[in-house]
Amino acid sequence: MINEAEGYRNDVIPKARGEAQAMIREAEGFRESRIKRAEGDVAKFKAILKEYKKGKDVTRERLYLEAMEEILPVLKNILYPMVRMEIY
Repeated sequence: MINEAEGYRNDVIPKARGEAQAMIREAEGFRESRIKRAEGDVAKFKAILKEYKKGKDVTRERLYLEAMEEILPVLKNILYPMVRMEIY
C-alpha cells in the first residue's frame, strides 16, 4: 500500500508541477502581450493628442471620418434625416 502511494505521489507531483509551470508561462505571456498592447495604445493616444493640440478642429474631423470609415461599411441600413438640422 505504501509503495502504491509513493508511486502515485511520484507520478502526480511531477505532472502537477509541470502543469503549474505551463500555466505560469502562459500567464506571463498574456501579461506581456497586454502590457505591449497598452503601451501601443498610449503611444497612439499621445500622437493623437499632439496633433489635436496643433489643430483641434482638423483632428476632430479626421477622427470622426476615420470612425465613419470603420462603421459605415458594416451597417446594412443608413437613415438620412429629411430636414437639415442646425445646431446652435
